[in-house]
Amino acid sequence: MDIRFAEQQEGRLTIALCGDFDNAAAPEAEKMLSRVFMQDEYDILLDCSHLNYISSKGLRLLIILYKHLRDTGHSGFITQMNKNVREVLHVGGFLRLYEEIE
Repeated sequence: MDIRFAEQQEGRLTIALCGDFDNAAAPEAEKMLSRVFMQDEYDILLDCSHLNYISSKGLRLLIILYKHLRDTGHSGFITQMNKNVREVLHVGGFLRLYEEIE
């Protein structure tokens, strides 16, 4: 699992999720995402173009990230999901929390 932070554009920080967001990767991912929780000035775009898989612990981190965005008055967006990741996020209700964009 790798997380890449892109430059902020138009008030939006892009976070690229790469590889398998599985239970083994979740603790390191949480550490990497902690820098997002220290700021409250950006909307977040989750780029899933290189995300192969997401586990329940990965979903838990997406909930934590959503709550941070909600509490700071910002929005979450998600893009470029493969079929399997999109199905997991859809069934789990995450596409109601994060706006899907092209």
